[in-house]
Amino acid sequence: MWEIDPECYKPLRKNVPGAKIKIVDTFFQLSKCQDLFDLVIIDNPTSTFNQHCEHFSAFPDVFRILKDDAVLIVNVIPAVNQDIMKKFPYLFNESQLLMRENFYQTNTPDDVPLNHMVKVYNKLANSCEFEMIDHFSVKRTFVYYLVMRFNKKMELT
Repeated sequence: MWEIDPECYKPLRKNVPGAKIKIVDTFFQLSKCQDLFDLVIIDNPTSTFNQHCEHFSAFPDVFRILKDDAVLIVNVIPAVNQDIMKKFPYLFNESQLLMRENFYQTNTPDDVPLNHMVKVYNKLANSCEFEMIDHFSVKRTFVYYLVMRFNKKMELT
């Protein structure tokens, strides 16, 4: 487990006692990691943080650490209503909307259907020699888990 906040170490150790926990900048760790994983979960914040937004900075590098058959889970936000905006006023600020517009290649960054998101992740996967085999989503709140299974494309000889 990679976590940037040292305050999270003890709760992580308690909740996942067998995990190897590193207190590091995940994006830096991702850039230098040589290990391969069959399951990657990106438990990203729901808005902007430092120079990052949601999980966007993990792409396309995350494909470099996936095994040939792997599952990737990300938190996504298709849209939010006015009640959610009142409760979480930092959501969909100007910077986040611009980054969502660019990442999801849409003119409606505040309303991105899950099927459109899936197409974007599939395109990113294809550019890294992976293909999406299956996907599903689970609604948590206004945030969904988007679960995607990828296979490495095999070279034909």
